[in-house]
Amino acid sequence: MRRLRFGLIGTGYISAKYVSVFRKVKNAELVAVFSRNKERGIWFSKKYSLKEFSDFNFFLNEVDAVVITTENNTHADFGIKAGERGKHILIEKPVDTDLKKVKTLIRIGKKKNVKLSVVSQYRFGRLIKSLKEKMISKVKSIELVYFNPRPDTYYKDSWKGSREKAGGGIVINLLVHFLDVMIWVFGVPKVVSAKISSRHGLEVEDTAIIDLEFPKNIKAKIRATTNTKVKRVYLKIRTKKRVIRISDNILSNFIYNPLSFAWNPGTIKLQVEDFIQAIKKNRDPLVTGEEGLRVLKVIDEIYKKSRVF
Repeated sequence: MRRLRFGLIGTGYISAKYVSVFRKVKNAELVAVFSRNKERGIWFSKKYSLKEFSDFNFFLNEVDAVVITTENNTHADFGIKAGERGKHILIEKPVDTDLKKVKTLIRIGKKKNVKLSVVSQYRFGRLIKSLKEKMISKVKSIELVYFNPRPDTYYKDSWKGSREKAGGGIVINLLVHFLDVMIWVFGVPKVVSAKISSRHGLEVEDTAIIDLEFPKNIKAKIRATTNTKVKRVYLKIRTKKRVIRISDNILSNFIYNPLSFAWNPGTIKLQVEDFIQAIKKNRDPLVTGEEGLRVLKVIDEIYKKSRVF
C-alpha cells in the first residue's frame, strides 16, 4: 500500500513542527505546502523540500489529506474546500471560531466520507488516557491553574492578538487543550460564570477566571493568565478520599495512599499516527470533528457569559 500524501496549509511557526513530525512517521509523507503568500510559500518549500502551491485547487490535486495550520478563523473555510474534494482533514486547535462553519465542515466530511480530526495532543499522554479509562470515582471538584508567561509580542506580532482572526485570547488558544481533556474525561460542563481581562493595548484577553459545573455536580475552577513572570501549571482533582495533582512532570496523589506516576505528555506525532491509522483502517480518529465542535461550544459560552474585570 502506498504512503498517504499530506499537504500543509500554512507556513507559520507551528507548520514547521509538522514537517519534523512527518519525517518520523510511517505510512505517510508530507509532499506539498500551500500559502496565500507566494513569496513565503516558496521560501518554506525550499527550506523543507516540499512542492509549493499558491493555487489551492492544484495543491489539492497533489494530496490525499491536509493539515491546516492557518489563523483560527480560516480553519473551517479551508477544511470545507478540502472536504468537498474528498481530502482527509487534520486541523490545528481550535477547530475554528465560527460554530456554523464547523457544523458545515462536519456535514461535508460525513457526506464525502473523509476523516476529520482536531489536534488535541494532550489526550495522547499515557496518564491522561489512564484517567479516562479508569475514571476517578466520586470526584468532587477540579481546579486548573495555568500561569504561563507570554510577552506582549506573542499577541502583538501575530494574528493571535487579533480578535477577528484568533477568536479570542488565552481561552481559545491555550485553555482549549485543557478544556478538551476535561470534557473528554468528565463530560460537557455548564458555564456558571466567567471573567476576563487583558493588559493594556491588547484586543484579546490574556487572563481568565472561569467556573464550570460538570455532570454529577462536579465543580471546576479555572484561573489562567499569560500576564505573569512565573510559570505555574497544574490540574488538581479532589475526590472523597484523595487529591490528585497533575503538574508539569508528575501526578502526585499526596494525601491518601501516596503514589506518583511519571507524566508522559501526548505529542502531535502520536495524534498524526492515530489519524493515519484512522484513514487506513476506515475508523474514527481518537479526536473527531464533533468533539472539536463540542469544545468550541463551551468556549463560545464562556465568552458569552464573560464580564471584564
